[in-house]
Amino acid sequence: MSMPVHSIIETFREDCERTLYSLIGEPACKATLFFLYKSLGRDPFEVFWSNPKTFYRELESFLGAGAKVLIELLVSRIDGELGLNMKTEHFLELMQRGDQKSVEEIRSFITRIYEQCKDKTT
Repeated sequence: MSMPVHSIIETFREDCERTLYSLIGEPACKATLFFLYKSLGRDPFEVFWSNPKTFYRELESFLGAGAKVLIELLVSRIDGELGLNMKTEHFLELMQRGDQKSVEEIRSFITRIYEQCKDKTT
């Protein structure tokens, strides 16, 4: 069975936005996502799925060292809520490395978020 990539990305977007709103507030979250959309030229969550390294570099160009803090907070909060056993330092390393194995591990994490969220609604 092939995974519904669009649904996985949409669920990840919703969970990230909800988490970011609670961490940094809605205006800051919207501004960050707007900047990412403009600088990447497409949906930042699709870029996160297809090329996490590019996503991280763009976030870093906008937030500087704050990109690392934001990703750490995001992963920590999602991991804590869903119990996915992802260490923030490891996730950051995967994003920065950007090789195929790293991308696959990030996609696996995002897919587990989708599965956990889907299970909560059924």
